[in-house]
Amino acid sequence: MLILFIPFIAFGQSTLDAAITSNTNFLESLGLLGGMAIAPFAALFVTSLISVLGLGNEFIAGNPILGNWITVVISGVLTFAPLLPKVFKSTAVIGQAIDWINDRAGAVVGIIVLVSPYFNEFSQTEAVQEVSLGFIDPGASPMLLLTLAIAIPYFVVVMTVRSFFGILIFLSPIPTLDAIFEVVKQGLSVGMILLYLVWPEAALIVTSMVFLISFFLYQKAKRIMSFFRYLYLRPIGRSLGFGETTLLPSNLPRAVSAELPVPSFAIEVVLKQPFQNWQRRQLLWLTITNGELKLIQPKWFGLTETISLGSQLTTFDRVERKWSHLLLYSEAHHFQLQLNLTYSPKIDEIETLFGIENEAVKNQSVPKMNTLLHAFRQAT
Repeated sequence: MLILFIPFIAFGQSTLDAAITSNTNFLESLGLLGGMAIAPFAALFVTSLISVLGLGNEFIAGNPILGNWITVVISGVLTFAPLLPKVFKSTAVIGQAIDWINDRAGAVVGIIVLVSPYFNEFSQTEAVQEVSLGFIDPGASPMLLLTLAIAIPYFVVVMTVRSFFGILIFLSPIPTLDAIFEVVKQGLSVGMILLYLVWPEAALIVTSMVFLISFFLYQKAKRIMSFFRYLYLRPIGRSLGFGETTLLPSNLPRAVSAELPVPSFAIEVVLKQPFQNWQRRQLLWLTITNGELKLIQPKWFGLTETISLGSQLTTFDRVERKWSHLLLYSEAHHFQLQLNLTYSPKIDEIETLFGIENEAVKNQSVPKMNTLLHAFRQAT
């Protein structure tokens, strides 16, 4: 429950009552985090509707983003848009795509809603100086910085775990389970907003508990989500004309580029089984620089974990075509790497690079969705 004590420690007013009074907006904004992270546009729809009706606490009633009918209408449409495709399994993938877009847009809008009241402080010098600490520039609101420092990790962690459960539901064979999950998700979000309006302190406690539970599930959820998107969704996106697959992307992650002084080859791969400190389904970069083959895993804060595999010419023995991916075998190092089907047209180049003589299937089209789902269920 450290989240409850951050404003008091940071601003150190003389009494607890004074701290609570001075940081009312800050505490009220944190109470909204849980509902917005579970279903951003459902939470935005309810809070904006309450705001335009002149109800709710000071934070909602006076919020410049919430208090207009345009926000109500747009958020309402985006709340119900993912529900209709999820009624049938044949169109559920469309709902997943809408969810993917909504999550990113909703997180951005949610953060803007939380921090927008603090921008008024920039024109109120006396108010800013009253809460400013000596080590923070008076032109920036410390509460704004604290809100961002809490809200961004909160959205990332909770929405990743929630999307993980959404994918599991999507993969189930029950026809209407996707729609049921969508209704439950939006119902939980609205319920947390209503709890926030009636009992803000309880909402803040529930919001903190949601984060703690999500935090312990985050690493596994992130790994499975990355695996699913890489192996099953990216080929579909490529077949629709989004992006291009190359053996040396121009937009490598900065942390990976820092490990490659003279890169000549870099592709994303997934571990088929555990390898050294890495778990199965771990997304990695297979790279070549100055004749040396490396596996690189980007981590937090620009850090990486790197394993050198030596010369690329003696590493891999064969490539095999499976239902929904390609397998790159290394008998020398006793591991297998999965490549998504976007690399099928590049098989000739990969075989030549590693001196592989066996013939792999080339130029394969993306398999049908039911084949992908069946393969994913077997993999998990």
